[in-house]
Amino acid sequence: MLLIGSNNAWEYNRAARRDVPEKYWNSLCLIEENSKEIICSKEKLRERIAKLAEDYGNIAKSRGNFFTSKEELIKYLEGGLCHPYSVEEYQAAGNVLEIKAWDKAENRIKRNFISNGEENLRKTIKEYSDNPRYAEVSIGFCGRELSPISKREHHEKEPLKEGYVITATDQDGTKSYFYKKTARHLRFLLKAEKAHIFRKEKDAQKYLDSFPAVKGNVSFGIEAFSLETERGLSANQLSSEM
Repeated sequence: MLLIGSNNAWEYNRAARRDVPEKYWNSLCLIEENSKEIICSKEKLRERIAKLAEDYGNIAKSRGNFFTSKEELIKYLEGGLCHPYSVEEYQAAGNVLEIKAWDKAENRIKRNFISNGEENLRKTIKEYSDNPRYAEVSIGFCGRELSPISKREHHEKEPLKEGYVITATDQDGTKSYFYKKTARHLRFLLKAEKAHIFRKEKDAQKYLDSFPAVKGNVSFGIEAFSLETERGLSANQLSSEM
């Protein structure tokens, strides 16, 4: 759905106590389609978008900023299909869906609010669509603003167990392994288990090339590393800074 409207049309907002631009939700249902088809598959929605995009010259992103091609509008609208949310996810965030239909018998708009899932939404749309008393059935959200949906839980990536590490060898032959870079120092450990592991050798080299100049006779290098062949650090593991 899109929140659309005209910057030249205004309505009084009681909460804000002032006139605000008139906006409404558009479910991208074509005029010739049956209102029961408001909820459709992703493939069907792409077909609708392709037809709507033919009128790109009359559609603007913002005041005076019109789409310049059919392809641009298609890309803009299909962006909403990349990471869609379910009806339940919207409702869990506090958003309420609203079905509106023109009641021909009472000559007014009738509203029905849906807050309990997709099944009830489909059922209500069908009831309105099958009843000849109602026309111009549409769906939108109750209110202009959407309550944000919490980001979906991401699975934590397992740390790398093998790859490449950056080493530093001083003039007496002591080798240490790069751990992290802070605002003032390059921090190295004397054992490799907690070293920063790079997936590819070229990534390690690129990071090494970004090191600031280090005082003293220290040589840097890159080594292949596998955690399976090492033991964990002791509690009193020494570290060094450069």
